[in-house]
Amino acid sequence: MGKERVLAAVSGGVDSSVATALVYKAIGDQLVSVFVDTGLLRQNEGEQVASALRDNFGVELITVDASEQFLSALKGVTEPEQKRKNSRRKIYSIVREQARQLGQPRFFGARYIYPDVVESSAPDRNKPEKIRTHHNVGGLPKDMQFDWLSRYVIVSRMKCAR
Repeated sequence: MGKERVLAAVSGGVDSSVATALVYKAIGDQLVSVFVDTGLLRQNEGEQVASALRDNFGVELITVDASEQFLSALKGVTEPEQKRKNSRRKIYSIVREQARQLGQPRFFGARYIYPDVVESSAPDRNKPEKIRTHHNVGGLPKDMQFDWLSRYVIVSRMKCAR
């Protein structure tokens, strides 16, 4: 990885926020994160996430208010899987644009946690065929020109809680 920049997407959830903080601890200022505020978080939660990452950890964080875009993309859509796909397309579009503005960092920091893998498994198989759509990044579209920083960060919340 050397001195290359790493781009991480933050959804505002615990998983992506903790993963961002951990990656920042490991590589410091090489990390730039994009927090996409979808308008779907609890009241003031977006500001809390941004403040925690910036003020408590020192993460370089770009905040994108995409609430109107997300709400428009979801308006009238009733099928849950279609909502997830519409949301992913919006996230990818925003991350793509931010990457372009940042000079296209080479690496993308993504995270999956072990519960994502478990939830993606079916009773009739030992391994998931893919990470389910709602687990943010189920693989990037081919036109997103990134190398993966790490494909999996397998962390058990139960172990972290101990």
